[in-house]
Amino acid sequence: MTPSDLAIPPHATGIFGPAIGGRFNHLGVAVPGITAAMPFYAAAFGFVPLTDVYHDEIQQVRVVFMGPTQDFSDRHARGFVLELIEPAGDGSHLHRLLKAGGGAYHACFAVADIGSALETLGRHGCLKVRGPDPAVAFHGQPIAWVYTPTRHLVELVQLPAFR
Repeated sequence: MTPSDLAIPPHATGIFGPAIGGRFNHLGVAVPGITAAMPFYAAAFGFVPLTDVYHDEIQQVRVVFMGPTQDFSDRHARGFVLELIEPAGDGSHLHRLLKAGGGAYHACFAVADIGSALETLGRHGCLKVRGPDPAVAFHGQPIAWVYTPTRHLVELVQLPAFR
């Protein structure tokens, strides 16, 4: 099957096209406990912590980013990055997700302008779930969440490098 079979232009533009820019940032994985999960990703994939553990009171979670052992001083620049996320508080949305088994549950994309990205995604049938809100793990940069028509949760983060 090719893009033309799906009526998708071969060079389709969207929120990650030339006007807005953007790229895949990380895959979010819900875990019951970060401390217990980190040794698995280190042993199985050779991943190391790329950050300290952040406590995000707005999202009611604690997170750590892990990735390859190469020198990726800018964790947003290259390499595959996992965000391990544990609940931090009784009201955390992760409790329900973990009861259902946990695991990978969102993809995050970095964008230049979160407002424009939300507007574009809204025109394409996405439902804004939350945000924009400042994110501790991104040094106060705004994040937002959308639910796609294909039933996927997507996080957007506005990063200065894209301006």
